[in-house]
Amino acid sequence: MALGGLRLSGTFQGVFSDHATRTGQTSVVDLPDGSRAHLNAASALNVDFSTDRRLVELVEGQAYFEVTSDPMRRPFDVKAGDITVTALGTAFDVNRNLPDGATEIAVAEHMVRIAPAGALQPIELQAGQMVVLSRDGTAGPVTSVENSTAAAWRTGVYIAQSRPLAQVVAALQAYHEGWLLIEDDKARLLRVNAVLDLHTPDSSLDALASGLPIRIRRLSRFLTVISSN
Repeated sequence: MALGGLRLSGTFQGVFSDHATRTGQTSVVDLPDGSRAHLNAASALNVDFSTDRRLVELVEGQAYFEVTSDPMRRPFDVKAGDITVTALGTAFDVNRNLPDGATEIAVAEHMVRIAPAGALQPIELQAGQMVVLSRDGTAGPVTSVENSTAAAWRTGVYIAQSRPLAQVVAALQAYHEGWLLIEDDKARLLRVNAVLDLHTPDSSLDALASGLPIRIRRLSRFLTVISSN
């Protein structure tokens, strides 16, 4: 049986972080330099600003960053696991909610430079581009993405455009109090095209079941199992 979400949302990691959100809760964090971080549900953030750097660590979850220019010319870096994303005057989204420890970066304005640990060359993303990096830092293909799609979660909506079901369920997990488990790889890999309400994850799961060859079993308040028909 495979995990659909990465974890039971709202874990204790956020207790030790500078900023954190609970299951189903989002927030906006005003950073010391005037930049902003929009935190998705079940996310945690640490902030370390000094005289020579602006460092934000996305401990878990997802955040959308709006970065201001800095008169001290300090770089603005976001650390997500072993990946460092450097803003080059920009707005961008970093998502650690993907299955199997993957991280997705999507750029809304200007560009970013991505440096996975051990990579020989950094990756530069322009506005309207996104990339997914595996747990070991291996980058997938750079693809196009609309800003309205990448940042839709800030309005409580998840837009799936040919996304694997496992990624969709991982997004819903941050808004669901119990475990969401996908039982088999056939179901995990199903492609989804849908617009879902994040604030009603159970109804969104039922909507997916009405259009996909999957079965939803709610074994208890804390355990929902998704499997292929």
